[in-house]
Amino acid sequence: MRLPRGRFGTVVRVEHGSVLVTREGDPEDHVLGAGDEIVLPAAGLAVAWAFTDAAVSVREAASTASSPPTGTSRHRSARAAQARAPAALSSYGELV
Repeated sequence: MRLPRGRFGTVVRVEHGSVLVTREGDPEDHVLGAGDEIVLPAAGLAVAWAFTDAAVSVREAASTASSPPTGTSRHRSARAAQARAPAALSSYGELV
């Protein structure tokens, strides 16, 4: 699943399951489990694959003045500027 880009970045949260998030220019892949979040920068391509049936929520990050540094930890969070309903992923990473 290609992850959308927010104006100030994107917060990806795993509601259930296990998901791999990888992004352009980042040498590390991020494995997230239920309850984990990652803040992705506004620039660059980012994609997610599910290892198991999973649901992820994706929201735009708050402005850079009030949000934590992007992508430095798989447990970072940011206040939501806009919320979107969780998306379900199959174990093959397809949006269902």
